[in-house]
Amino acid sequence: MPRRSVSLIAAFASLPFLLGMGALGGEQTGRIPKSLEDQVAAEVTDASGTRVRLEKLNIDGDEFVRARLGRGIVDVPFTEIREVVFGTTEGRVRRARATLADGRAVDVQIDADTEFSGASAVGTYYIQARDIDRIRFDARDRPDPAEAPAAPARAESTTSVPGL
Repeated sequence: MPRRSVSLIAAFASLPFLLGMGALGGEQTGRIPKSLEDQVAAEVTDASGTRVRLEKLNIDGDEFVRARLGRGIVDVPFTEIREVVFGTTEGRVRRARATLADGRAVDVQIDADTEFSGASAVGTYYIQARDIDRIRFDARDRPDPAEAPAAPARAESTTSVPGL
């Protein structure tokens, strides 16, 4: 085999290694943005019961979870969620119940491959929805409905109106 052919084959064989080396150094690939708008913190409990405290929780840099609600899709900001409890996995879908900031519970379906990440005490933490049991979001910057001011009392009426 001519020497030139051997050189070309060697050059093409080494291309995947040479082109992939750019990811070894420099800035991270955007998993945890340096400046997230709301800096969401949460405690993630995985399927084995391990609890991990995370700061700057995100999904590919986004501060919301995309879920199927009925036949539609909804993007729910982390700041509007108190807790997500994950249920069964059916194919690529994970059933979950999200308790919203106002106390309402909503049943949704989340792609099981959705990857959550955040900064833990020991480094950047990554986990897919398929491996999560529960996420408890911090209540910082969120009013507690139990501490909401009481509604003003209604004046007594001498006439009776049905339904009031």
